[in-house]
Amino acid sequence: MSNIIPLHDRHEATRQLLPWYANGSLDGAEAARVAAHLAGCAGCRAELDAEHRLKRVVAALPSDPRAGWAALRARVAAGEAPRPRRPGWLIAAQAAALIAATAIAFRPAAIDTAPAYHALGSARQGDAGNVIVLFRPEARETEMRAALRAADARLVGGPTAANAYLLSVAAAERGRAVARLQASPVVRLAQPIDQDPAS
Repeated sequence: MSNIIPLHDRHEATRQLLPWYANGSLDGAEAARVAAHLAGCAGCRAELDAEHRLKRVVAALPSDPRAGWAALRARVAAGEAPRPRRPGWLIAAQAAALIAATAIAFRPAAIDTAPAYHALGSARQGDAGNVIVLFRPEARETEMRAALRAADARLVGGPTAANAYLLSVAAAERGRAVARLQASPVVRLAQPIDQDPAS
């Protein structure tokens, strides 16, 4: 035989009805069930006492909001209005945020050892390319990479509006690299753009 776990706790059911029990709006059967439970449950009786205290506090509140505003205006005029104080944690959080913002604003620029990748139209920085290549439109990315590896060329810029790429190859190997690129079936044009180191 299995254990059956009750899905509805009697205490929870009573707690949910306590506000209506406290203001006398439950029907007879529900009120009787709550009263029977309260007779044997000190925890729920304590919650009922809290409901009664809350009811008294709410009843003591002014029902006319204009009276509250008038009282507040009188306190402000008399200089008695409470001034909001910033809690210590708020001041500490603001100080930490200010320190973090200052550290970010004045941190030294990160040193990037990797060569910069830039388009042919942008200002040249770092490693300037010495070969320009134009791949055939049907060339796949894997074929383009294979052609660059075979020529021992590194892509440093592009594509341009004409889909040309700027490559960097070792100056001593430039002639061999250009010849390999020109021999590739996926390359339409490969041309050096710097002065021949042999001349």
